Amino acid sequence: MSYALQDSATMLRRNLRHALRYPSMTIATIAGPVLMLLLFDYAFGGALGTGIGGAASDGGHYIDYLAPGIILMAATSGSVATAVAVCTDMTEGIINRFRTMAISRSSVLTGHVVGSTIQTLVSIVFVIAVALALGFRPTAGPGDWLAAIGLLVLVTFALTWLSAAFGLVTSSPEAATRCAGCSWARPSATAPCSRSAGAPPSRSSATCGRAGRSTARARASRNSHGAFGQRGSGLASPVYAS
Repeated sequence: MSYALQDSATMLRRNLRHALRYPSMTIATIAGPVLMLLLFDYAFGGALGTGIGGAASDGGHYIDYLAPGIILMAATSGSVATAVAVCTDMTEGIINRFRTMAISRSSVLTGHVVGSTIQTLVSIVFVIAVALALGFRPTAGPGDWLAAIGLLVLVTFALTWLSAAFGLVTSSPEAATRCAGCSWARPSATAPCSRSAGAPPSRSSATCGRAGRSTARARASRNSHGAFGQRGSGLASPVYAS
């Protein structure tokens, strides 16, 4: 084994031990998508799941539509921890100590990226396990599952490297969180609320159309009430009456 691989393995063990000693970021990475899955299935599954594949009011089939979106959310949002960890190393002086040691320069970033990728994949496994427990029954075959897993690994690996780049150029962990979060983690986290991960676009459009018509009727009712209030002596408001 080359020195670069040995140093990368050492840095990977370092990051995994950090994840065990300071589990707050790891717990947030794993628990966030799981909580979103539970929230949308139990709280909104009855309303959003109506009309999706004949879903019942208890959200039994809605989980089949929701789970893939939450899985993708877990793959994209887990990379934020990499930006925070890399920025913390850059700003707290440990990198200066590493520069005085005979180690591969790329091993530090490699350890961060591989460690964060492992944590994100663990989060995806938890999401799939919870979705299966809630009634998620995919119809994909073994080949489709392998292709989906490979795509998720590639997406996670690519976004984790981009998050590491954000960690290198930002001046504080808070700035790293904002940069990585606003780039892809936050849009993916709000995908069940704003895009087609929580409901089909056609159903969302119909719902928005009904809401718009209701708002227009309410506005017309207020306008007509104000117009009649001006003309009628008994309905006039104090401002108009004066």
